[in-house]
Amino acid sequence: MPLTGQPASTTLANADQLLRQAIQQLAHAGVESPTADAKTLFAWAWDISVSELGSHVLRGTDVPCEVSARYAQACERRSAREPLQHITGVAPFRYQELHVGPGVFIPRPETELMVSHAVEYLAGLPGDSHTAVDLCTGSGAIAIALATEVPRTHVHAVELSPEAARYTEHNIDRYRPAFEAHGSAVTLHIGDATEFLGTTSAQVITCNPPYVARAVEHAPEVASDPDLALYGGGADGSELPQKIIARTPRILAPGGLFICEHAEYNAYTIENAFHRAGFTSVETVGDYTGRDRFTRGYSAHSGEDDCVSHI
Repeated sequence: MPLTGQPASTTLANADQLLRQAIQQLAHAGVESPTADAKTLFAWAWDISVSELGSHVLRGTDVPCEVSARYAQACERRSAREPLQHITGVAPFRYQELHVGPGVFIPRPETELMVSHAVEYLAGLPGDSHTAVDLCTGSGAIAIALATEVPRTHVHAVELSPEAARYTEHNIDRYRPAFEAHGSAVTLHIGDATEFLGTTSAQVITCNPPYVARAVEHAPEVASDPDLALYGGGADGSELPQKIIARTPRILAPGGLFICEHAEYNAYTIENAFHRAGFTSVETVGDYTGRDRFTRGYSAHSGEDDCVSHI
């Protein structure tokens, strides 16, 4: 029996019973991960951790009426396929919990793997300080992760959408004490990723651009992400990513690393764009499910001109 539409009652509900009902409700609605989502929403509605929730479920703790009501509303929204992160207002990403909502792209777990490669490369570089650029930064997830995890790193975060940038600013301010404690900094630039010239000596550039093709079917939750952050243009969604790739050598230091996320269906096109732009040791890497998810390469550009390939 779904939690929604239940008559008001002063009878306290059992935590285990409520959780079971919520899982069934979300599963019936076609939610991909009904158990995990039901637990996350329950913990959010109760303002406790998921581990604390587990203890209450095991003991069959009575749930306060106001918590039951909040949980029912949350499950109703999730059953309508509103993204989990829009309901809770946060999205976990590596070691951070980022503020998200309508108007900004929700960071995905697969992007964390791309960040791991960037962090490993930056951390292995010689020198006392580093420079990185995160193009199409969205919530600031990648930029904040780089600044927090690699000491003395200045990250330039570039975002085109002023609406998305409001979330970026909030998240940067929230984690500023953490990355400044390591001597790092994040500078937000509101502008076009294809025109950014804030540095010419980035040692690492990361980019999770719009790369989705409009013709491809997606889960209902994807429609909640802003079009500007989703669709890359062209038949396969790679039009904008190719433009970014072609211009990236202008801001990358010689030998610097560029990593760009993409879809499995446009991986070949993206890899070719890397080669045309003059990158060396180009490699396409799979995500946790084995799908081609991002391509990386190293700059051989000398920095004295703008002789890059054009789309």
